[in-house]
Amino acid sequence: MLKELPDDYQYRIIFMRRKMEEILASQKKMLIRRGEPTDRIPDELMAKEFEKHVQKVEAWLAEKSNMEVLYVTYHEAVQNPADNIRKVNEFLGNTLDEDVMMNAIDQNLYRNKK
Repeated sequence: MLKELPDDYQYRIIFMRRKMEEILASQKKMLIRRGEPTDRIPDELMAKEFEKHVQKVEAWLAEKSNMEVLYVTYHEAVQNPADNIRKVNEFLGNTLDEDVMMNAIDQNLYRNKK
């Protein structure tokens, strides 16, 4: 989707990183809810392919002069929200209400901890 963005605009992208084990667990839960098989692709292969994809995206982003990226780790964002909210707000020009952002966090959504 990022590659479809026109080059004549400036973008600020928040790239959320998450532990691979958590991504795979979340993916499996989604497939189960949808009634789809969870064993089509072994976790090891899925992890390897996803990591390769992320590396390609990060390399591509590094070459784009019109895209500024803030990398945020999901675990850190949940465990230390105030610091991460401050970083996001600064990255986006200090126009956000940090108190509203803090109150929007639902710790119960962090279900797939590894």
